[in-house]
Amino acid sequence: MKIIKPVQVKSFKCLLCDKIEVENIIMFPETPLANSLALHKDKQKKQKFYPLNLGLCKDCGHVQLTYRVPPSILFKDYPYLSNSNNETASRFSKLAEEINRYFPNKDKKFALEIGSNDGYLLSQLKLSNWQVLGVDPSENAANLANSNGITTITSFFSKNVARKIYKNFGKPDVIIANNVLAHTNKMRDIFSGIELLMGDNTLFIMEFSYVLDVYEKLLFDTIYHEHMSYHSINSLSKFLSNFNLQIVDVTRFNAHGGSARIYVKKYKDNLISNQKVTDLQQIEQSVGLATKKTWLQFEDRLSQLKQLINNELYKAFNDGKAIIGFGVPAKFTTLFHVLGLNENCFKYIVDDNPLKHGKLAPGTNLEIYPVEKLISEKADFIFIFSWNYQDEISKRIWSNDLVNFGVIIPLPELLVIYKNSYNLGS
Repeated sequence: MKIIKPVQVKSFKCLLCDKIEVENIIMFPETPLANSLALHKDKQKKQKFYPLNLGLCKDCGHVQLTYRVPPSILFKDYPYLSNSNNETASRFSKLAEEINRYFPNKDKKFALEIGSNDGYLLSQLKLSNWQVLGVDPSENAANLANSNGITTITSFFSKNVARKIYKNFGKPDVIIANNVLAHTNKMRDIFSGIELLMGDNTLFIMEFSYVLDVYEKLLFDTIYHEHMSYHSINSLSKFLSNFNLQIVDVTRFNAHGGSARIYVKKYKDNLISNQKVTDLQQIEQSVGLATKKTWLQFEDRLSQLKQLINNELYKAFNDGKAIIGFGVPAKFTTLFHVLGLNENCFKYIVDDNPLKHGKLAPGTNLEIYPVEKLISEKADFIFIFSWNYQDEISKRIWSNDLVNFGVIIPLPELLVIYKNSYNLGS
């Protein structure tokens, strides 16, 4: 079934430039919240679904949601943990090493992380004698961090919180925000706080799912209610200039299917940005990321993928094959419901995160079990919802002989790998 084209009825205020210039460009089917994991005892209760509409600012080109669920609902009990998978833990360890190289000769070093989660990144810096402080609104994650010796303020970051940090700790040497500043409708307040804390030599590092990758690789499943913003270098550069900040460097990497990390300094007349920043701005313009036409093409490509994936699932299901899902990341919700997958095709889903075990995948009656369940109940096919960790997951599946026939990987393009064709050494 093709996704319905939106009827334009109103404009919305932009999360970045604050102008009422945002128009709906894609109206997806309504979905539950990405981390709304119902308890098994509530299996028969109806779960709440919310509109999922993608908009584009005609003034600054920022891609964003137009229906915004309050963060207090989204993040009070957040089940994601930074060190719950090897790839994220490894990436954060390498980032800590990079930050240490940036400040080689400084004795007293202070690191602040916004959206610090369970404190894993800060724990790596603390090993190198950094004074560390985290800010995170999730009570369960912040409590875990504090119990592990990582001082964490349980709060949303804001200018008021920044004032308290400045008063009690001073200005940080580095401020880090990894995959959190897409999750807020308070960007201007947050960056007012960051501006307050930026010293002349403070480095601000921001990591995010990159909208250029979202478009090029059809990463539609990164579009969900927790992700209110889909950042580009062009729209961020315009926005940061309002706070006397400048992007000096950028790097792209494969996390979450395609991410970018920007390095930001306080603006100075002689401050020169790396050529990579200019190059990406030009690519974004050539692709047309700030045009409605480009995103309607994205929608058409998604309709084609939806048909291919459902055909593959129904083929296995109608042949009587047992299909088990692997992983319930936040992107599961959009992937499952926008593709219109039939939960009857799946027996259940497995995930490594113990906080999810015994609960139901968002908007479904599919129970989540530990991965170990696959050892006693081998699947015929495994559908990898956590497809951005497909290499790590596939090796586990094949090396432990957890599947009879094959593995289905939905993105960045549909791929079915059969057991007799997989090379464990690849």
